[in-house]
Amino acid sequence: MLIPSGALALPRLVPQISLLAYFTFMTLVMLLVLSLSLAACLSFWAFHFLLLDSLPPSSTARKILVAIFGTPFFLTPLIIIALTVSATTVVTVLALARIGREVIGGQALAPASTISRLIHASSRGMLVIRTPRFWNADRFSDSGLCKSCQRAISASSLLLGSRLGLAKTRERIALYDSIPEMQRNWRHCHFCETLLGQKDELPSIASLMAPDHRRPDDSQVFLQLEYRQNEPHSMFASLVLGDSSAVYAPTRIGEGTMQTWNEGRDIVDVQGISMAKFWISRCLKHPMCGTSTSLNPAYLPSRLLYVGKPNVPVFRLLVNAAVDRPDVVDDRYIALSHCWGGNIACQLTTNNYTSMAVHIQERTLPKNFLDAVLITRGLGIQYLWIDSLCIVQDSVLDWESESPMMGHIFANAYCVIAATASKNSHGGCLRARRVRDRPDRRDLMRSGSKYCYTSRSYPSVRTLFETRVEQAPLTQRAWAFQERLLARRLVHFASDTLLFECNTLQASEHDPEGVRYATEEYGVRGGKLVDQLELSLSRIGQKLDLRGVGDGGDFLARRGIRGALDFLQSLGLAALHNKLERIEFVKKWFDIVTAYSERALTRETDKLIALSGVAELVQERARLPYLAGLWHLEGFALPLQLLWRVKRPVRRQPLYCAPSWSWASAQGQVELLPLKHLALTTAGTESLESPAEVVSISVSWRGSSVASARSLLDAGMVVIRAPTWEARNGNPRSGSMNLYKTHPRAYRMSGGGGIQRNVRYLPDTNDPIGGNNLIAITLITARGPEGVGLEYGLVLTPKSRDKPETRGSSDEYERVGMWWRVENNEQARPPELTLPALRTIVVV
Repeated sequence: MLIPSGALALPRLVPQISLLAYFTFMTLVMLLVLSLSLAACLSFWAFHFLLLDSLPPSSTARKILVAIFGTPFFLTPLIIIALTVSATTVVTVLALARIGREVIGGQALAPASTISRLIHASSRGMLVIRTPRFWNADRFSDSGLCKSCQRAISASSLLLGSRLGLAKTRERIALYDSIPEMQRNWRHCHFCETLLGQKDELPSIASLMAPDHRRPDDSQVFLQLEYRQNEPHSMFASLVLGDSSAVYAPTRIGEGTMQTWNEGRDIVDVQGISMAKFWISRCLKHPMCGTSTSLNPAYLPSRLLYVGKPNVPVFRLLVNAAVDRPDVVDDRYIALSHCWGGNIACQLTTNNYTSMAVHIQERTLPKNFLDAVLITRGLGIQYLWIDSLCIVQDSVLDWESESPMMGHIFANAYCVIAATASKNSHGGCLRARRVRDRPDRRDLMRSGSKYCYTSRSYPSVRTLFETRVEQAPLTQRAWAFQERLLARRLVHFASDTLLFECNTLQASEHDPEGVRYATEEYGVRGGKLVDQLELSLSRIGQKLDLRGVGDGGDFLARRGIRGALDFLQSLGLAALHNKLERIEFVKKWFDIVTAYSERALTRETDKLIALSGVAELVQERARLPYLAGLWHLEGFALPLQLLWRVKRPVRRQPLYCAPSWSWASAQGQVELLPLKHLALTTAGTESLESPAEVVSISVSWRGSSVASARSLLDAGMVVIRAPTWEARNGNPRSGSMNLYKTHPRAYRMSGGGGIQRNVRYLPDTNDPIGGNNLIAITLITARGPEGVGLEYGLVLTPKSRDKPETRGSSDEYERVGMWWRVENNEQARPPELTLPALRTIVVV
């Protein structure tokens, strides 16, 4: 139990100062005040007599002074001084008595004092009394705080007090350079986790259109501390991003003495299998989870592992799962999602193929696999799928035939087991951990028996997923992205908790009923998507009936990546899409691509195939050609998809993954820049136009043209007719441009006839680009918020012809980056921009 002491109480002194020393100090202060008062009184008395003696007895001035300053006057100052000293003495004694009771008896201080309230009111709420506390050198011992939090708290006068005894009621202290950097520290710092769990608002358009064009989560993170006069726990901490207002709700901070401690208890995760059974039984009743997301609900993997039952354990490979199953009626199977790594002694190869069909020795399995077997049996399921035991690892042909089916395997699994916290094959799922039976207190610092702490309930489901799942080793793996997104239901075995998610909700051990996904409305009229502003003005229409409908019949789409996949499946045939639907289609697809592209791959050549299951699901609904990660949509939508940018460029991938115009050719996270700028307004995206035309686009595998999401590829090209600028380091000629640096990442683009552009150049890699034959093409123009004009294009270089195998025609180019600019002249609408002549370009 913690006994809070308010922020305005006379606080405990620095530990090095004893109580006796403080009494001595206050006594000296009282004697000094008394001495000064007596000295002033005597001085005035002496001055009075000297003044009277200097005047003639019969003078009018003397008579007036005697009448005014008679004998009673001499007593008046003495009476006032005596009363002042008495009042000071009484206040001091009472204050010392209260401090003595708190130090000796451990009693709490009053929430506020009259003096503190007066100071707070007289300063218009800007100051508060905060004398020194927690100044001991070991105040952070055993606190579990990261270095950044320790540094920020040490710089706070509100938390540690001030030598002057006063502190500002609001402080803002730099904490981290970005939210992602802060998220990486959750495992080591409970204060970071608590603050991050208070996310409260969405970013604004202003933040997305800021001059540096960084997402709010990429802005510098500040710790904001605030004192509130009338709150029981009067100190609050919250996060602030950049110069914007707080987007995180405040967390209370208290001070008090500790009497009891919530130690918790140890459990083993095998006990959590009963919780997983509960979640699965509830999930089977959800309308969105009862059926598979796969295109073929009756699909079975070509091979499965037979694990038997808990009382009759068996473990062997089913070579042909469709006909070799011991129980042909039961087609339910579990799939394991895990990180590869470490020495895996047991793998399916051409040499042990036959022997594994007879028996597999469980003692040869790494812990991830062995735990998956135990969990599968515990759930009452007889079949299990693990990639390295069901795909022949030394056969290229088997890999090429089985890897495109990964999407179907995870979409049709009865449940997916995720070894979320394991960074390799030996981390396992089942582990001993400590749980708390009730909410606990987390210390920030201590001094003796006095603590500064945050008192919190169990982390919310959203916080647990952000910290235990989104930052976990498995989530950083690209293959796991598709496995998680397509799974009907999935159990996460995290570092210190058990989590569950399905197509309907997310849940935790502390909130087993779960929380449904956040939703957003879509307006339709006549079966077509319409702008929300237009819909609200006309006050007609209905909500779009998406796959993400709730049990109550609300026609709402889920937000996030699952919601993006819902939308892409719900629009149906792309040939029937209107302009707004094509824009939304591209936006939702790149929401998925942006989230996926930051994941890591052991082999970069798997970048497209590791997302093929998701792409195939969308392709079946939209009936569109899928070309190296892009969709062959009509009009401006295809040039729009070419305007992706790499957030943090690195060196170019040495192996061929995709054509240079595809986002899959880049390393690192990508995003679609025009729709990032216009992310929160469909009215802005309605202004998108393209002065360019895609004449043709194609990809191929071993010489044959392909357009399926499952297909592998080794070549591709797009033929574009677009306004073209030549880049030369000489005198510009008509229709040419110069790219020369004016400040980091900012370039000036100029041409003959007075055409000039101040643009921002965003390279795809950090490799140097040589030569004078760069060209740039304009692909998209748009109208942004507040009427600003936006223009986007690509920067291309002639295809390398240093080696015979890479030799191409003189008209073939490779993408090296993109450029964009803002036109602040509200009178210059995008269609009226002056552009150079059109030219046909082949990009490979």
